[in-house]
Amino acid sequence: MCAFLVLSAVIAGTHFSLAETVVDFGSFSTSDVKQSSNKDTLAFVGDVMLARHVEYIEKRFGDGYVFQAMEPVSSSTTLVGNFESAVAREHIRTPDLTFSFATPTSSLAALADYGFEYLSLANNHSYDKGEENFLYAKQQLDIRGITPFGDQVIGETSVTYTEISGKSVALVGVYAVESAPAQEELAVLFAQASELSDFQVAYVHWGVEYELTHSDFQEELAHALVDAGADVVIGHHPHVVQNIASYNGVYIFYSLGNFVFDQYFSQEVQEGLWLELDFSRDVTEYRLRPVTSVGSYSQPRFMSHYGASLFLSKLAKRSEKELSQAISEGVLTEL
Repeated sequence: MCAFLVLSAVIAGTHFSLAETVVDFGSFSTSDVKQSSNKDTLAFVGDVMLARHVEYIEKRFGDGYVFQAMEPVSSSTTLVGNFESAVAREHIRTPDLTFSFATPTSSLAALADYGFEYLSLANNHSYDKGEENFLYAKQQLDIRGITPFGDQVIGETSVTYTEISGKSVALVGVYAVESAPAQEELAVLFAQASELSDFQVAYVHWGVEYELTHSDFQEELAHALVDAGADVVIGHHPHVVQNIASYNGVYIFYSLGNFVFDQYFSQEVQEGLWLELDFSRDVTEYRLRPVTSVGSYSQPRFMSHYGASLFLSKLAKRSEKELSQAISEGVLTEL
């Protein structure tokens, strides 16, 4: 275990205010790397929430109902999502219009059955039922073959590893809703991750809910993550798909939106982005596959060709101009 003197940050407006603290990140070993030599694609979705009205739907139609309209996950794909909920030993269904989420343990098997292999707990709902149940959620996901990673603070569980197409990939869970880790704290974290991986993904919970474009704070933190060593930045929390940008040759996907959620009040909260990173080529390819649950409560499906074209065209218009053509076509290549 190594202790490092770092600077912790809080947000003042859109700027980082730094203060000294000591953070112990622990250590990581190659035993943390899942051997997945048959995989060549790493896929990401945004928020996955199986509580509240989603639980009601699952009870009525059966566990796994919310995934039945989606294509099966390819055997060559590793799927990552943000698990936007707690899991409590003594479960009580989350009442409608309340915001302390609890997913029944019985619903977790559907996540594994659909194909999730990694789920981030670096979000603002993972502690909704307290620390003991946070640990219980980790245990129950792990039992079902899903690797949980991330926390509301940077620490030894912030990073996990997978192998894709012969490359070791670090998945780094970062929580930044109220405040952000300091640049030096991130530098330590990514320095450790880079020692054990060829490619580092910053998977970040941040941003302003329902805003279709990123905030100044998100941009500042995104650049800090890239400066620290991230090879791609992928965000969630706003519940809508936000714009795409780049910085120093690194793509920033500010928010992938909802994947499974019980929000129905607008089209935007019922749309999301399935983002695929294809490592099988000489250069990494980023494929954008829009999903929608419009017309089917909390049950996502890939958009039709026509629907996807319209969605990507709108996304391109609010994204970085230099990327607009590639976004419209749904494929970005390594910068």
